Amino acid sequence: MISRLAAKQAQITGDSAAVLETNALDAALAKFKQHRDRLCARMIERKVKHKILNAAPSHKYIAENNVFTVNLDLQSHLEQEYVKFDAFTAANDIRGLIQRYPAKETGALRDIALKLGFQNNGKYEMAVRKVLVDDDEARNIIKGSLGDLATELT
Repeated sequence: MISRLAAKQAQITGDSAAVLETNALDAALAKFKQHRDRLCARMIERKVKHKILNAAPSHKYIAENNVFTVNLDLQSHLEQEYVKFDAFTAANDIRGLIQRYPAKETGALRDIALKLGFQNNGKYEMAVRKVLVDDDEARNIIKGSLGDLATELT
């Protein structure tokens, strides 16, 4: 999507689409790196909540036992998440970062918008919607990245 918007902006402004795209991706990557520790901790928070819910004792267990213990090695989970995060950043995989971590919490989307020449996130989001309406290929790429969610929503 970023490359498509960079190309459209380049047609309008005369700037280089490649430079616009590179600047936007570099800015987004920098924002994600600034928030590495918090984003990884948030991912582990979700995993821990899921594990605790799945490990919850049944009513039978509760009736027959006095103690229920959950023991999670948070540090090892966090270190594994750092490895994943660092792999995304080493590969400059903005798409992977955006898919795995809450990008809105980083300011990365704002930086992408500004580097592409949009005044704010709202204008950027309007342009994204316009591309999705007008460009079947872009729409299919986005639908494909949503997996089963796209079919369940239609």
